[in-house]
Amino acid sequence: MPAYFDMHCHLDFAPNALDAARELEALGAGAFAVSVEQGTGFCSSSGCNSSSSFSQLEQKPVPCSTSMVRWGVGLHPWWVADGRAGEAELEAVLAAIPSTIYVGEVGLDFGRKHDGGSAGRARQVHAFERIAAACAEVGGRVLSLHAAASAPEVFEILTRTGAIENCRCIFHWYSGDGETFHAAVQSGCYFSVNNFMLETKRGREYARQVPVGQLLLETDMPPEGETYQVAAMQTQLAQTCAAIAQLRGLDAAALAESIAETSRALLS
Repeated sequence: MPAYFDMHCHLDFAPNALDAARELEALGAGAFAVSVEQGTGFCSSSGCNSSSSFSQLEQKPVPCSTSMVRWGVGLHPWWVADGRAGEAELEAVLAAIPSTIYVGEVGLDFGRKHDGGSAGRARQVHAFERIAAACAEVGGRVLSLHAAASAPEVFEILTRTGAIENCRCIFHWYSGDGETFHAAVQSGCYFSVNNFMLETKRGREYARQVPVGQLLLETDMPPEGETYQVAAMQTQLAQTCAAIAQLRGLDAAALAESIAETSRALLS
């Protein structure tokens, strides 16, 4: 089985994060390990930086790797909406952006379960606008975006701040409206697809329509506190790729190599 790249996963949740990163490296695979904290670890040209977490998760030292495993600095919208991450945490993320290329998970969630009401939405917009603007100002950042029930708003902020032009934007598990989807495709955004996305008719149609050069794979795994099982996740990514290939009438092996090439370029 070829090596697959997990372009949105939560190694920060996993107690075996470092071992998983090394196993991915040994396979020739890679990952965009997003963070819901200010960063359990993030890579920059000057080396690796550790930082304090915003949640009750135990901080894990995760050094830079020579592999295609990259560590994002993130501020999850759920944490912003419910107040667990405030101005101090936002400022820490903003301070980190100039020294790290990978930023995620960031964005908005306007679903009723997680939006935090009108005040929570306002906090989310304030934080994401500042993060997007900071990324646009530095340029060249790779963003993994959460846009649940908020795709038009996320796209508008990316456009208004210039991040859509100056950065490489990845919509993770896209479930928004078709108009925003097509605008994001035309703007060169990437879309990381997981098996959950393919469970819906809309998700399958988006996976069918994304230009191959803008298509990525992800697991969005593991849940908090669970280990990242590399073999199982590689199988899951292979199954997702095969399902997309079937939707598009493409050869699965050829599609896997094309997606891997795109992933390598983003993680290089």
